[in-house]
Amino acid sequence: MKISPDRLDAAAEVINRLPGVSHNYARNHDYNLWFTLTTPPGVSAQNEARKLSVEAGAEAVLFLPTIRLFKIGVAFDMTGDAPEPAPTPAASAGRELSAEDVAAVRALQEDLPLQERPFKALAELSAMSEDQLLRQAESLLKRGVMRRFAATLRHHEAGFVANAMGVWVVPQNRADEVGRMMARFEAVSHCYQRPAYPDWPYSIFTMIHGRSTQECERVAASISQATGITDYRLLYTTKEYKKKRVKYFTEA
Repeated sequence: MKISPDRLDAAAEVINRLPGVSHNYARNHDYNLWFTLTTPPGVSAQNEARKLSVEAGAEAVLFLPTIRLFKIGVAFDMTGDAPEPAPTPAASAGRELSAEDVAAVRALQEDLPLQERPFKALAELSAMSEDQLLRQAESLLKRGVMRRFAATLRHHEAGFVANAMGVWVVPQNRADEVGRMMARFEAVSHCYQRPAYPDWPYSIFTMIHGRSTQECERVAASISQATGITDYRLLYTTKEYKKKRVKYFTEA
């Protein structure tokens, strides 16, 4: 969203109230408020975004759903000898979930308790046995309903204090080739193709993590050299308003 700078905090507060908003950041651009939005089945994310833009007093709003996911996940190099990240499984198409699926999701989205058999404790939340929960988790992964089950690294505490959202003007006929090339860079954690607009010509997005802004800029320069894409911008987070996992099948 494009928000008047003098009311950015107030607009962010309006947006943060929605449970489906997991991340919300101020960034250094005319489009200065960036957030992710998840909606339940039957609810249009685009319509929700439009309603939020009115409530937040936005001057303009861009709806940027994922057209293609090239990568999600990053291998932070803590030793100087990091392995290549594993390939990302394909996203699951929309489908009906069973009652057992829903129960497993409700349990697995909770934090792991610090005890010897954490999955046993999670299973008890949904009146399942430990074996049932683990079998259901394996099924969700195999069917592509659950993309991954992973720990979250607080990268700022690990020394990776700079993160830049690189946005790239990529010809439509090169989007697949360029997206795959960009996804190979270890410092890139997320790589997506999204829609472009007359006042927003950028169609490939890369999240770049580094120990400094200079390191992010060096990575972007290397990406540019490797792909031949020279029209790009790096948008840095200037304020974090919200960063919280969306929880599914809750009352909210």
